[in-house]
Amino acid sequence: MINQTSAKLLHELELGLERLKAQQQDPLERLVQSLKQVNDSLEKLRTLVQLHSFSDKESEILFFKCTKPAFYCHKIYCTEMYTIETGLPFGDIDKQLSFLEGELTYIERYFKKYAFQYQYFKLDANDLDNLYFLRGVEAQSIILPNAKQSDQLFTTNCDYLFAKFKAF
Repeated sequence: MINQTSAKLLHELELGLERLKAQQQDPLERLVQSLKQVNDSLEKLRTLVQLHSFSDKESEILFFKCTKPAFYCHKIYCTEMYTIETGLPFGDIDKQLSFLEGELTYIERYFKKYAFQYQYFKLDANDLDNLYFLRGVEAQSIILPNAKQSDQLFTTNCDYLFAKFKAF
């Protein structure tokens, strides 16, 4: 139930964002409308999770490892693109290149900061899935990112991190 409904929601979200990208030229208005679409979809997804329990640990892991990050990455991407679009210096090509190189440096530093988790993400590993993608897991470990879980029912130790990897 959760998989089919979330796949449909994601498809609708991505179509809506593509339409918006083609129609809306103003960066701020595009960001506002994009975030509204993403937040609405995330809220529907959250409600779906609240109403329907996962059949087993594997389906919960799949949801928080793949499904939720596929939605949340759009929120991160839209925000990052707005920041880049509006921060790009006018005129001088050298300043623009320097600005974009700085943005790439920021992204590279992020991947280095979370190098272990990024390798885990790229390799599609599953050894730590019980620690990374099940709700309510509290463990102190060097292999866990320092992330606060604001919503215990809709957040795991690494779902946001995987969304950020997808967005970048």
